[in-house]
Amino acid sequence: MICANPECKKEFKPIRITQKNCSKICYRKSNNLYKKTDKIVLANKIYRESEHGKLKQKEYRNSEHGKLVRRFHQANRRAAIKKRTPKFANKKAIKKIYLNCPKGYHVDHIIPLKGKNVSGLHVEWNLQYLPSTENQKKFNKFIDYIA
Repeated sequence: MICANPECKKEFKPIRITQKNCSKICYRKSNNLYKKTDKIVLANKIYRESEHGKLKQKEYRNSEHGKLVRRFHQANRRAAIKKRTPKFANKKAIKKIYLNCPKGYHVDHIIPLKGKNVSGLHVEWNLQYLPSTENQKKFNKFIDYIA
């Protein structure tokens, strides 16, 4: 599908049937909802993708503060998984799913553990393999394909 924004016209794979733009920024531009904050977000994205930005990110990740922040997020993730794992969950099956994950794929929760509208469980039937890029796009959204 081609983006509806006249400035963009980029080809993309829609996540929803009604999606007409490749990104939120293009949607806002095409509907005259583009704000100064979107320009800042876009500028930050361009900076992060530049060589200088990548070097600064690596520097930050290796700093003491960056390591603390990463440990904090990892601890929160572990706590969320532990909190949402019921007693009846087959932990051996879950471990097997993680161990058999193909290279270039992530183990994804079909119904996210901490979604905006729904909250899933950490059980074997709520796990799937997704390509890493698709999983990062999905984030913690629940995409209901049944319409």
